[in-house]
This record gives sequence, C-alpha cells and structure tokens, in this order.
Amino acid sequence: MLAKQKSPTISNSICSLLALSFVFSLGCFILEAGAQVRSGSAVVERSLAEAPQVLPITLTAGSVVVPPAPGVLFTVPFSISSVTGENIFAYYFEITYDSTKMNPSGLNFGCSDGALTSGGPHPTCNVFPGPGSMLISGSGVGTMTGSGVMVNIQFVTAAGIQNGATGPITITPGSVAFFKSTGGQVSNNPPVNGNITFISNAGPATIGGRVLTPAGRAVSSAQVFLTDNGGVSRMVISNPFGYFHFDNVSSGGYLLGATSKKYTFSPRTVSVNGNLAGVDLIAQP
Repeated sequence: MLAKQKSPTISNSICSLLALSFVFSLGCFILEAGAQVRSGSAVVERSLAEAPQVLPITLTAGSVVVPPAPGVLFTVPFSISSVTGENIFAYYFEITYDSTKMNPSGLNFGCSDGALTSGGPHPTCNVFPGPGSMLISGSGVGTMTGSGVMVNIQFVTAAGIQNGATGPITITPGSVAFFKSTGGQVSNNPPVNGNITFISNAGPATIGGRVLTPAGRAVSSAQVFLTDNGGVSRMVISNPFGYFHFDNVSSGGYLLGATSKKYTFSPRTVSVNGNLAGVDLIAQP
C-alpha cells in the first residue's frame, strides 16, 4: 500500500518566499553598493581632473645694457611666473654680482617693490656676507597675484669698467623659496640668471612698464608722460593690460608720470643709461 505524500505546508511556502526575497534583496544591495563605489570613484577622478594644477614658479633676473662710465644708476628687475591662487605672502632668494663693476645703491640696498608686491610682501635686502652677495626676502599681510616684476634692485656702476665688459647677476641655486599663507612652500623651477653688458654709446634706449591700481590690477587708457630735464614731454597710452612703452629715449634723467580718470599717480624719477623694463606706475591708495 502506497504511503500518502504530504502536501507542502503553508509555513514551508512562507519560508521559501522569505529566502527568495532575502536573496533578491542581497543582490540589489550588492548591485547598488557597486554602483555607489563606481559613482564615488568617478566623482573622485573628476575632482582630481578638475583640481587646479600647481605649477612651479620661475624666478628670472633681468638683463640690462649700460654705459661703462662710473656712477651710472641702473635697475635690474626680478620677475616671476604666475602665482595666481598660490597665496604667496613671503619669499627669499640670494644673488651674487661682480662688485668690481657695480654695487647696490639707495635705501634698502637699492631694493624696491615691483608691480606684484605693491600691496605686499615688501622686500628687505642686505649685502651679506660682503660685497658681491645679497640676501633678498619679502613678507607681509598681502599676497601676490599674477606674474611680473617682484623686486627691483638699483645698482651703480664702479670706476674702471672696460667697454664691452659684462657682469653676471646670478641667483644662487637652491636659495629660492616661496611661502604660502596657508602653510608650506610652492616648488620652483631653476632660476634664470641675468647679465649686465657695459657698452659705450649704446644708442637710444627704451622704457617699459605697467600702470597699475594699488591692488595690482591693470589701468588701461592711462596717459603716461616722460619729461626730460629740459621740460620736453612725450606721451603714450597704456594698453588694455596696463602696459606702456617709450622708444628712442636718450640717456639722462627723466620724470615719469601718469594721469587717469579714476586714479592719481605720483611721478617717479628715472635715470636712463640703457633699456629699462618693469618701470611700473602704481596709483595712490
């Protein structure tokens, strides 16, 4: 006699349904977690791709042509590549020069603000450990933005310079440092050295620079005047980026000034004995 097969109970059916439901839910969870991981990875990759890249800074010493006569004043600009967004509030570097041909001249050993440091950091210079070496540092509340002249150093020629002689301006390797207000330093490329060439009768010179607001922004369409010691003036208009340029400038002393509808400028004296770059005019606060 055949035994009767028992029909599935309701409880067994419920358990089977619950097991299937658990497996389905577990699978959905795994799929969703995987999607979130992939989505999170995509966000991270996109954020890394969109993050601004910090580029090393390049410090460059200017090159100038001056007569070999003694007592000639000339300015060497020190420029940097763009530091926008880097929050640079301090810097330091060292230079060497031939003290038998030239030496720093003026207050602060000839150092003055460039266009980038008109609102800080301001330079402090010292001849150390002796003639032929300089330490240049800058610090302040303000930070630098953009690219251009960071420091100007005025030198005066020595006696006995031979026509055609040269005097290198060497930025000491490994001495350059730029400090961020948020902490740490920004890396820098190998510096670019400058050179002073002493040539008699170098001919007409050029003067160039920018017209800037106290915050370092360009002032366009400003009238820039160059007046010689005889009272004869020349005028050019600054371009949309604030740059101006005078050609065929004879050696001698000049008064450089600017006028603008929105800003007031104090004139500055310049001594021309060769091409001058980075001669900026900064508006009064």
